[in-house]
Amino acid sequence: MAAPLLRPRYGRAWFGIFAVPYLGLSALVLLAWQVAPLVTMAGFLALSVLHFGEEDAGPGRPFEALVRGGLPIALPALLRPEETAALFAAVTRVPMAHLPGWWIAAAWLWLAIAAAWVLVRRHRGAVLIEMAVLALAFRLLPPLTAFTLYFVGLHAPRHMRALVQDPTRAPGIDTMRKAVCASLPVFGLTLVLGAGLWPLYAADANDPAATLLCLTLRMLSALTVPHVLLDRIVGRYEN
Repeated sequence: MAAPLLRPRYGRAWFGIFAVPYLGLSALVLLAWQVAPLVTMAGFLALSVLHFGEEDAGPGRPFEALVRGGLPIALPALLRPEETAALFAAVTRVPMAHLPGWWIAAAWLWLAIAAAWVLVRRHRGAVLIEMAVLALAFRLLPPLTAFTLYFVGLHAPRHMRALVQDPTRAPGIDTMRKAVCASLPVFGLTLVLGAGLWPLYAADANDPAATLLCLTLRMLSALTVPHVLLDRIVGRYEN
């Protein structure tokens, strides 16, 4: 997405102009987790609702975006609060016997909005079926498993398909095969960065699984912030 936008303006220097602020912003997010983990968690969850909702609902549907984007964030807090608190205690490295009150309150507010949205308006059957299946997954499965199924099974393929179908954002990426192949170098770089950060996160930690969870979700948030920002910049130039 960055190359078609920046290469015509900056020539061979485009990659540096893209990569330095992109990775710099990612580093700032990782630093924020260290300095203010609970505030960063709140910001990451809010950004996730916005990002998931816009991707799932499409443009011009703010209430649907709120309902669908909030589902994978609110339901774990409502259906499995203790397990969700344990997960984010590992991510924030802050003792968390219970989820913060603001998360629970926001989850109940989301539930009221979602119920009103379902009852008041007519919706596509496929949307309601998808939401029902997701709700069932979050009810029956551990929160991390259910979220992984949502992210890997729905969000990521949907995002890749939208990229393939858009003729301007990545002109050379017009099939899913090309999209997957083009993502492999970034995937490899992500693994290298994670391996490089591992000693910092593993120091003084007694649980490798908790360390892996902490590093994975923190890196996910660190890559999400510039990813969403780039997506908005590209969309602005398209419009």
